[in-house]
Amino acid sequence: MQAAGNLHSLQQAFVDMRFGMFIHYNMATYSDEEWASPNLNPRLFAPTALDCAQWAATAKAAGMSWAALTTKHHDGFCLWPTEQTGYNVMNSSTPRDVVREYVDAFRAQGLKPCFYFEATSGTWAATKALKHARFTPVSARYVRLEATSTVGGGDAILSEVDCGGIAARPVSDGSGTAI
Repeated sequence: MQAAGNLHSLQQAFVDMRFGMFIHYNMATYSDEEWASPNLNPRLFAPTALDCAQWAATAKAAGMSWAALTTKHHDGFCLWPTEQTGYNVMNSSTPRDVVREYVDAFRAQGLKPCFYFEATSGTWAATKALKHARFTPVSARYVRLEATSTVGGGDAILSEVDCGGIAARPVSDGSGTAI
């Protein structure tokens, strides 16, 4: 990955990855809503046959080189154990680190695991307010910490941050280096 100032190079690196998939798997999967309401009971998240290795094998068989998993959407539910909120998988009906399972499964197949991480949580009003705000160094460090603490080093990780329509950029290359 290139330095943050070289947006064209970052965009080209993403285009060069070619064929991949987006896995929008989160609380909405279990709440029968297109967009899950914030602060639902985390016990609603109740996978009975979650198999990230099957996702990865399918992606590999289809000829994909990457996948992006929704790790946190606007409702705030996190697919990994985080100290930032109790609204995460460890308080669900099936406490397990889905992000870690996903990363391990996709790396085992030689595929690049990527993330969709929405910086806002809770309400559409908060998302709209952030759309017109600027990230501070503190908020940028928070996003980097959350995005990189779940995966460690290894192959490049493209972490996308959606702030209600703000153009997203990669956060880390997987080595802990902010880009």
